[in-house]
Amino acid sequence: MLKWTVRKWDGLEEIWSRDLPGRMGPNQVERLLQRLACRHLTDDEIISASLPKNAVGRTSILDETDFAQPMSYGENPHYTADWHPM
Repeated sequence: MLKWTVRKWDGLEEIWSRDLPGRMGPNQVERLLQRLACRHLTDDEIISASLPKNAVGRTSILDETDFAQPMSYGENPHYTADWHPM
């Protein structure tokens, strides 16, 4: 059986973690990480990160920062998720 582990990091220090069901798909976990990362952004930062790619004023602050496992979103703090056996 597999599970996801979501972690919050302050630099290299893990400050929080939570296990999620492995039946959650990668897209669901990505949206969860983006939502967690949004808690540390201003309204304007969220709007600019939500604009279509190549739009004037768009930022990549909510784009995945690493395309390998674990998934990673945000700056500092940032959130990761990896999928592994229980």
